[in-house]
Amino acid sequence: MTDYTWITAPPIRKLDPTQTTAAIEQMKLNMADWGTVTVPSDPARVYAPRAPNQSQKDYRAAQLTRRPPDVDANDWQSPRRTVQERWNDRIGSTNLMLKMKFTGHVVGYFVDNVAVALMALIEGEPIYIADLVCHPGSENGGGIMIEYAVNLAAKTNSSPKVELYALDDEAGRAYQQIGFAYDSGNSGTMTLDPQTSTKWASSGERWHLAKFATMQTYLS
Repeated sequence: MTDYTWITAPPIRKLDPTQTTAAIEQMKLNMADWGTVTVPSDPARVYAPRAPNQSQKDYRAAQLTRRPPDVDANDWQSPRRTVQERWNDRIGSTNLMLKMKFTGHVVGYFVDNVAVALMALIEGEPIYIADLVCHPGSENGGGIMIEYAVNLAAKTNSSPKVELYALDDEAGRAYQQIGFAYDSGNSGTMTLDPQTSTKWASSGERWHLAKFATMQTYLS
């Protein structure tokens, strides 16, 4: 039976430089078995829902052979990209981010004492998310880390706003899904104000992504 040590050791922990180095090396080691996949020359298979008798493993394998829908129907200039291309980019960006130094206010998100996400913050008003990396096998790791940043801002600043820089269009679309908006006059800088975003809600003095609160596992 799994020893849920996070019950006494919080899943998100502030890390000193030595702990940060150890967490980065741990994530690098865990990435060893997570590689790129082959991009099919003609990925024309359309999306199909999971069949009642289809295992999750077989369903996932089938989805890797299909052509995905457009990310944004209004973003007609962006090329249509396959699931494999997106996955390969995610693997590449994760490995690239693990080469960053992660200095300042650094926190790690742990599951069973294994680091699955790391974030470096520059404290100020607003708080700036300098670096953020999540293991590709984690679920909702990025959103959980953003929650931490928002609540730190709410605690230490006059508002819970946070900022970051989106490295590319795909990263920007992912951040928009959790409430960030591009700043005018700067193509990459994005700001999240949970006070005005429908994607965020407050419970007492704590902010959280509204979608998490609707999950049965989040509430139980």
